[in-house]
Amino acid sequence: AMLCGSLFRLRSSFTRVVRTPLVFRGFCNTKETTGLAGLRVVENAREVLIALYEKTLIEAESDLPKNHAYYEYVTALCKHRLGVCKQHESVSAIEDEIATGYAEELIQEAEDELMVLEHMKEWKPWEQDGPTEAELADDGFLEPVGKKD
Repeated sequence: AMLCGSLFRLRSSFTRVVRTPLVFRGFCNTKETTGLAGLRVVENAREVLIALYEKTLIEAESDLPKNHAYYEYVTALCKHRLGVCKQHESVSAIEDEIATGYAEELIQEAEDELMVLEHMKEWKPWEQDGPTEAELADDGFLEPVGKKD
């Protein structure tokens, strides 16, 4: 139990130091806390992640047009992360390979992505007429960066 005490570790793509439990393989089977306020440990995090990524893929593939940028983004992300989750049995190995945070943070991100997917299905941005290239040029949006008059 002493080896499962909290230590400082550098984690996450935001390069922040958070107080987290350090879990030694062979000494402790589960972590006691995430060390993040309001984010509880999920005992079956791998299974939850697999279910969330599979659900997102099913919904995206059935409800979004295949040629839309958001479809391409969300399916690529979920397929990659689902593959990582299926490849590794250990949650710490999943966290290390995805390298964007703890499994509990990945679960939160996956749940948030499902909410975004629901909004995208409602908003249907692929049906909206955007500005033409000529209109963008008139507004200066197509000017090269650093162009001097």
